[in-house]
Amino acid sequence: MRKSFLFLIIVASGLILSSCLGDTSRHYTQPLDYVYITNEGGLTYGRTLSNRLITSNEFLMMMPGTFQSMSYSYEEVNGVTPLQIGGQTFQLDNIDLNGTPVEIHKYGFSSMPYDLETSDEFLQIIPYAIDDPIYFNDHWFIEYVYAIKKGERVEDISFYINEESNSPINEIIIDVMLEISGTPDDPNANATNEVGVVALNMAQIRSQFEGTNDTNKKQLRIKFNYKKNASNNTTDQFYNLTVKGN
Repeated sequence: MRKSFLFLIIVASGLILSSCLGDTSRHYTQPLDYVYITNEGGLTYGRTLSNRLITSNEFLMMMPGTFQSMSYSYEEVNGVTPLQIGGQTFQLDNIDLNGTPVEIHKYGFSSMPYDLETSDEFLQIIPYAIDDPIYFNDHWFIEYVYAIKKGERVEDISFYINEESNSPINEIIIDVMLEISGTPDDPNANATNEVGVVALNMAQIRSQFEGTNDTNKKQLRIKFNYKKNASNNTTDQFYNLTVKGN
């Protein structure tokens, strides 16, 4: 029941935000969105990073619990599908997909030994921090930008909770490593910038650092550390994660 109540708050906030942004004409095109596919009462639908609830016949081919990158459009003539959650009815936009969605891989935190110095370089890491554990099933979308030449490929990206950090209590550093493999077809060619995205499961951080008091909350301050321009680069920006207090 509590999960339903929290979800109602999230969805209502998203709908209010969309309305404030002018999304009231009931037609729109979303060139790119990250979507969590889930199921309620036998209805498969998506919760989007753009604060929408959407559905489509094509979603029946997608596994609930997965994350998808997609482009889609909505026209008022498409109508809506009602969804009952916690005694309230929400309207899911019946969208049309533009192109084929791409599944976003899910990642957790590695416990293997690592050396950040051996990582290939990132150009930038862009986290989409979702404070609530329900809306995206306690995942954050992490975009990463890197330079690559033809013939090379991203072999792996990995995440580590930095246990050696001397940061103040409630401040957590996440180390991120990139592995690029392959041999460039032309070593002298210019590299091109590419963008990848993963869904990072934050449940381990939540369980490791939260207390037992569900009433007295506390905020964890999280920042990302990665190799950039031949040096380790801790982002200046903190991202908050609200957990149970002590």
